[in-house]
Amino acid sequence: MSIASEWQAILADLEKGFSLLKRLPPAVTFFGGARITPDDPIYEAAREVGRRFARAGIPPRTGAGPGIMTGVPEGYRAALAEPSSEVPLGAFSQGVAEGFEAECVAGRVDPSRTQGIKIYLPFEPETNEAIDESVELLTFPIRRLMLYENSLALVCFPGGFGTVDELFEVWARRAADLHRDPIIFMGEAFWTPLLRALRAVLAEGPRKLVAPDVLDEVVVSDDPERVLEAVTRAQGLVGFDEDPEVIARRLALEIPYVAGALGVTPNAVTVLGAPTLAEDDPTLDVAEVVLGALARTEVPVRVGTGGVLSRCALEVFRALGRAERLQGFFLAPGAGKARKDELPPAWTDRPHFEVTDPIAHKLLLSRRTSAFLALPGDLHTLETVFSVLCEIQTGKLARRPIALLGADYWGPIMEACAQVMLSSERRTISPEDLELFRIVDTAEDALAVLSGV
Repeated sequence: MSIASEWQAILADLEKGFSLLKRLPPAVTFFGGARITPDDPIYEAAREVGRRFARAGIPPRTGAGPGIMTGVPEGYRAALAEPSSEVPLGAFSQGVAEGFEAECVAGRVDPSRTQGIKIYLPFEPETNEAIDESVELLTFPIRRLMLYENSLALVCFPGGFGTVDELFEVWARRAADLHRDPIIFMGEAFWTPLLRALRAVLAEGPRKLVAPDVLDEVVVSDDPERVLEAVTRAQGLVGFDEDPEVIARRLALEIPYVAGALGVTPNAVTVLGAPTLAEDDPTLDVAEVVLGALARTEVPVRVGTGGVLSRCALEVFRALGRAERLQGFFLAPGAGKARKDELPPAWTDRPHFEVTDPIAHKLLLSRRTSAFLALPGDLHTLETVFSVLCEIQTGKLARRPIALLGADYWGPIMEACAQVMLSSERRTISPEDLELFRIVDTAEDALAVLSGV
């Protein structure tokens, strides 16, 4: 898909998605792998979770594809068909509906119907038969938005890069106080190694990239009843966390702005990383050498966060007289919110682009990008990296070099992914998917990856 076609598809998806979403009652969203088969015990667990949510009167929403996306609504519909079912279906979700949803009730969908937000993929079948109300979208960014907006909670079953991509997006939004929906992990054997690795590199290691309570707020369980209780006992649940009309207007303004910004800047190497990296972080020393080498070859570089990383890039490019080759694409705070990753003063007097919506920001960083260099980062960095991996894996983005700098950070995360996604129990990715990136520790290796060697 060309860049121009993608912008048009995003705006069309925005209209199509919200046309349905505003009619849907609040639901619980379930993420999980498309490659999980009905003979897998976790598939039956998904069916049982669906049955429990049906008996509680809480509708499910999935990505409407195969695997877990079929198992949960199958169980839900099976419970509805039981003769003894006398639950006032939808009572829970209608009971928490308030605020913006009061304006979206015209033509509201029956709360007993299952919900699906499908992504068009040529190799994936049509919307699964367990989904009653659905829409098929072309673009991942808007598909993810429609999955987690107007949602009461997020339940993550085992999956591959796509599932982890969805997880990190909703988790990063929660860490940024954009929602308070419970996040629940179903399948302890799958999630525990990954969560252990995340805790080690994000919170307990020397970098302290997220506060420990960000990781403590999630629920991990193998018990379907515990999953249900994590939702029904939560306080202050709402469906839409922000007025859907406000979301739609913001994106309808910012997507064309993104298209314009990318239209006047050349393809670049995008550098990712946490704005809170310490000045003496060893990966910054390596990044400085890489940035210098790129600047000398006049390869444009794009940075997307403030803090020490953008300051380092600007200093390197200015010292070499290549400042015009450095692109600043930043996420600005929304109305009434302070910037957490302060821009270096030098950026305020030179051209750069800013958006206020995280979806628009990720598009700025991932489109018209020739390669990626990712330093250690927070949940937002992980979200961007796994989003790119998912879109390359599914053919939505052309393959490009991805160098993950810092083996002490990226090694544990990717080793945990390989361990659980290529286990003897199930394969939620292909071995070839691990070749989409390379973990490096030296400038020489990073430059070799970025140059496609």
